[in-house]
Parts: sequence; C-alpha cells; structure tokens
Amino acid sequence: LGGVLALSTFFGAEPANVAPSNQRLRVLVAHGKVDGVVPPTEARRLVECVRRIAPLADVQCKLYDEMGHATCADEVSDLRAFLCSVVERDTRADESKESEESGPLQPTMDSVKGKSMQEMRAMRAGVLKQYLRERGVFVDDCFEKSELLARAL
Repeated sequence: LGGVLALSTFFGAEPANVAPSNQRLRVLVAHGKVDGVVPPTEARRLVECVRRIAPLADVQCKLYDEMGHATCADEVSDLRAFLCSVVERDTRADESKESEESGPLQPTMDSVKGKSMQEMRAMRAGVLKQYLRERGVFVDDCFEKSELLARAL
C-alpha cells in the first residue's frame, strides 16, 4: 500500500495487525469537528490505534471546523496533496528499485534528441509513447502521459 485515507470513519476492532511491508505506511485521518454521525473522538481513537499497531507509520490527523459528516474544500485540498505526495514518493521508490534491478530506465537527453520538452508535452500520449519507443526508451509500464514525460527527462 502507498497510503491510507480514513475519512469520517470508525477504526473497528482494537486488536488489529499490520503486515511488515506496511509498517511505514502513510495515513491521513480527516474528520469534521461537528460530525453527528461518527463522533470526532473516533478520529482521535483511530490515530492512537494506528500509532500503537504501526509505530513507524506516518499518521496525520486533520480536523475541520464546521464540517459535519460530509466534505469541504479544505479537506479536498488536503486529500489531493496527500495523494499526490504518496504517488510521488512511490514513483521515486519504484524508479529507484527498477534502476537497481535492471539499470537506469531514464533515457539520456541524446536518446530523445530532436524534440524539446515543450514539443513532447504537446504530443498526444500515444504519439509520445511511440516516439519514445522508437528512441529505445522503455515505456511499456507507462499508463499516464506524465509517466511518459518523466521518462523523457
């Protein structure tokens, strides 16, 4: 797992186990201070439980004033930032792992010579994928245009 979102929720049973691979898990607990369905005290209990069963986990807790059992703009902004940071960290870890296993996957500037980054950003994803393949860049595991552009760096 890259991370966990716990949004206005209950933790469940106290005795829980965390797999060794998830001991350093990133967790964001988000809860409204005026939630009438799930009491805000449950968010605090959830944080305490996760910290107890996974002491190496990075647990953040965000409580939002005047938010009930719903969502608000601040929460959505925090969720986006958390998800982006999890994806960015996991992407860096994957690239590092792949680099150790099979050598560098990142092409050199010479391998994509002929097009500027601006020109590659303007390409449709399928065209960019083909362009990079023709230059010997491994892109079979890229599913988003942002991944292709990262390989072109």
